[in-house]
Amino acid sequence: MKILNTILILFISVNSFSAEKLFEKADSLFQLNNTDSAILLYQEILDKDMESPELYYNIGICYFQKEKFNKSKFYFQKSLVLNPKSEIIKGRISQCNLNLGKKSPPKIFYISWKNKLLSFFSKNVSIIISLTSILSVFILLLLNIFDIKRIPKKNIFLTALISLFFHFIISSKIEKESILSLKDNTESIK
Repeated sequence: MKILNTILILFISVNSFSAEKLFEKADSLFQLNNTDSAILLYQEILDKDMESPELYYNIGICYFQKEKFNKSKFYFQKSLVLNPKSEIIKGRISQCNLNLGKKSPPKIFYISWKNKLLSFFSKNVSIIISLTSILSVFILLLLNIFDIKRIPKKNIFLTALISLFFHFIISSKIEKESILSLKDNTESIK
C-alpha cells in the first residue's frame, strides 16, 4: 500500500512538474510571437485537466493577437470565472466586445449619479436612511390628515415625495447587495 501511495504521489508531482514546464515553454513561445504553438501547448495543459486563470488568460491573449475575438472572449470569460475580481480581464472582455462590434450600452446619467450617491453609504446606513424616509412619510401624512395650519400642504406633499424617492433608491441598493451576496454564497457552496 505504501508503495502504491508513493507511486501515486510521484506520478502527480511529475504530472504537475511537466505542466509547469509546458506552461513556461508556451510562455516563451508566446513572447516570441509564435502564438499557434503556444496555443497548442496551453491546450495540452488543459487536456491534463489543469486549469488556472492565468492559463485561460494567456490563451485569450493568443487568440486576441490572432484577431479571433470570439475565442479570445471565451477564454477571458473562463479566466474571469476563476478570478472574478480581475479588472484586467474585464477590460480585455470589453476590448473583445469592441472589436466584435458589440458596444456596451451607454449608462444613463441619472443611473450613474444614483450609483455614485449610493456608493457613499454602507448597507446598514442605507437601511437606516430607508426606514427614516418611510417614517417621515408616515409623519407627514399624519400632519396632512390632522390639517396642521403652520405647515403648507404643498411643502408636506413635496417632502413626502422626496422621502419616498430616497426610500425607493436606497431600497434598490439594499436589494441589489442582497442579491449579490446571495450569488456569492451560492457560488462558494458549489
